[in-house]
This record gives sequence, C-alpha cells and structure tokens, in this order.
Amino acid sequence: GINAEYMGNIKQMEDKTGKNEIRKGYVTLLALVLALGGMIYGYSLACLNSSYRIIEKVHGWPHDPIQESFVVSLLAAGGIIGCTTGGALVAMGRRNFILFSCTGVILCSLLTLISSYACLAIGRFLLGIFLGYLSSCTPLYIREISPKEMSGTLGSFFVLFIRGGTLVTYSMSLLLPDYHHVPKNDEWWRIVLGIPIILATIELLFLLLFFRYETPKGSILNNDRIQCLSLIHI
Repeated sequence: GINAEYMGNIKQMEDKTGKNEIRKGYVTLLALVLALGGMIYGYSLACLNSSYRIIEKVHGWPHDPIQESFVVSLLAAGGIIGCTTGGALVAMGRRNFILFSCTGVILCSLLTLISSYACLAIGRFLLGIFLGYLSSCTPLYIREISPKEMSGTLGSFFVLFIRGGTLVTYSMSLLLPDYHHVPKNDEWWRIVLGIPIILATIELLFLLLFFRYETPKGSILNNDRIQCLSLIHI
C-alpha cells in the first residue's frame, strides 16, 4: 500500500511538471510573438534614415534637409503621444488593444507606401502613435501572463526586439542601391517601408488564431471573473 501511494505521488508530480513545462513553452512563444511589436518600433525608427534620400530621388523631390528631418522625426513625435495616451485606452482590454494597435500599424504603413510626401509624413506620424500604443500595452500584457520565475526574462524580450529591429534596418540598408545610381522605377524603398506590415500581420494572426485569451488581471477589470479563474488554472 505504501509503494502504491508513493508511486501515485510520483505520477502526480510528473504530470504537474509536464503541465508546467507546456505552460512555460506556451507563455514563452506568446511573449516572442508579442515582442514583434518591439521589433517593428526599432525597425521603423531607423528605416527612413537610410532610405529617405532614395525615396526623394525616385520621386524627383528637391532635396530639403528640413523636410527630411521633419518626416523622420514624426514617428518619434507620434510615439510620445501614443505612449502617454495608451495607458488610458488599455481599459478596452490588453489583448484587444494590441489587436487594435497592430491593425493601425498595418494601415499606417500602407499609407507610407503611397508616392506622396504628405502621405509619407501623415503615415509616419500615425504609425508612431500606434507603435506608442504597442509599447505601453505589450510589456504590461507580457508581465501579467508570465509566471513569477519567468517575468524578468520574458519582460526583456520587448526591449531586445527593439534593438533587433534597428539592427535589421541597418542591415537592409546595405542592400539599397547607390544614391547616385538609383533608377527611376526603383521599388526597393517600398519593401523597406513595408516590412512593418509583414511583422504586424504575423502578430495579428497569431493573436487571433492561437492566443485568444485576455490576461487574468484584464479579465477582472472587464468583470469576467469566470475567464480569470479558468486562466489561473491553465
């Protein structure tokens, strides 16, 4: 009887350990997908620095350092607004707010692909706002879904991906054509400005198809205690 009880306890411990490992893997994958928002931010901050002169030449715009500085800085200006106002909008739910922000990133990035300085400027400013939203909500979401022993590691993913996005931008700039030999029909600049669309779409689809839950704290704030209890026991 003692041996049977001992083996039963061992089995329960193994089942619990296996379940914890699956949960940790699930949360880690979710944190990686959410951190794509950081990669988009880091990428977008730097992508126009290397490509604007080429965009200028392809469209035949006269070179104006003031206009260049203005349109490059608009993303940071929008980001400040997004970060400072995002906290008040998180009340719609952490997950829903991230979905909303990813959709905004896609639409604003599409706007920057139009061959117009005004569309580029407006798109960059609005893109900065939505990226500011992601920057204010994503770390909060990651912290609230992370087990206590993993919160530090998973919380660093977003910042790590911001640096990774900047690195990707400067790596891609090596593939840009030489400014003095840019063909009039060159479309590489659209690829450079369109990368955020791909990253935001990946994040959006993963959240819609595989990660369908709000955080426990978000569920409480939305008065959904049943979902909160079910998430705690996952």
